[in-house]
Order: sequence, then C-alpha cells, then structure tokens
Amino acid sequence: MKRIEALIRTSRLDDVVNRLRLIGVTGMTVTQVHGISESTAGTLFHGQRLRVAAPRYQLMVVVHDEDAAHVVAASLAAARADAGDELV
Repeated sequence: MKRIEALIRTSRLDDVVNRLRLIGVTGMTVTQVHGISESTAGTLFHGQRLRVAAPRYQLMVVVHDEDAAHVVAASLAAARADAGDELV
C-alpha cells in the first residue's frame, strides 16, 4: 500500500476529486491547510517574520502499490489542467 499526499489549490480540488473518482478511487481524506514560509516577510510569528500562504487543500489517498503511479499522474493532470481542458 502507498499513501499519496498532495497540496491542491482550492480552485482545482473538485477537478482532482472527480478525476480520481473516474479512475476508481473511492476513498480519500481532504483537509484545508495554510502554508507558512520563511522566504518572504509577512506575519510576525514567535518573533520571526513569516508569510502565511493562500489556503490550500491537502488530499490524502491510500492505494495499492500498482495503482500509485496512475493515481499520481491523474492527480497531477487534473491539478494542472486549464479550466477549458476536458478532464476525462
């Protein structure tokens, strides 16, 4: 079994979930997350300037070893597709 985790823009979540359902993934966990980076100034947090990134979703899927590459490829294709692209 392989656990696959991905951080996805909020605008692309529905496309990724739909693509995974089309290829037979029936269960997944989605959590709303916010990233923090030291590379740019922003919010003061424990005495350090940190930038709180835009909200994202963390998607976690557990699949059989032989399905992992296909699930990753489908997730990437859906997450990177332009709005006008067909997702099948």
